Amino acid sequence: MSVATTIKGVVDVLRDRDTLVDDITGEAETAAAELKKLASRLSAARSETEDLLDELTTVQFAVAAKPTTKAEQQSLLAKIADVSKDIQEFKAFPQITRHLYAQRTELYLLLSNTFNDMARKIVAFTDQDVDDLRPLLRRAALDAESRKQKAHLLDAAIQLAKIAFRVATKLAAA
Repeated sequence: MSVATTIKGVVDVLRDRDTLVDDITGEAETAAAELKKLASRLSAARSETEDLLDELTTVQFAVAAKPTTKAEQQSLLAKIADVSKDIQEFKAFPQITRHLYAQRTELYLLLSNTFNDMARKIVAFTDQDVDDLRPLLRRAALDAESRKQKAHLLDAAIQLAKIAFRVATKLAAA
């Protein structure tokens, strides 16, 4: 690339270099501001992590009541896997799979019972929580019953409308 040796050519080259230096300076300032933001986020994250680690050292983790719980869970999971394979093998025979599904359900129930003690420790309800939840559960049950009754009423109204429509078409045809 040749540079014009005239005054205008030299001035143009100097302006281009000056613009380049300004662009580099502006980008460097922007990059520095972004790095400062990222550094402050990193510092905050580091602080949160240290706080979390401090809290975790004082937390007592739930441990199974019986030392055999893990072995029992693994045994149940193996039995569930075996029954699931049998279900896949006999899926064309509903008489057999019905019993296999029942057996698998029972195994899942036994497996869930191995977690009961730990669940009580994790999900703790105070008496106040129970008092607050009880009316909500009652209200939900009543709402469900009310919806069922409304659905039955709507169904009856639709049936009546169908009958009225049939009668009207018979009368119109006569």
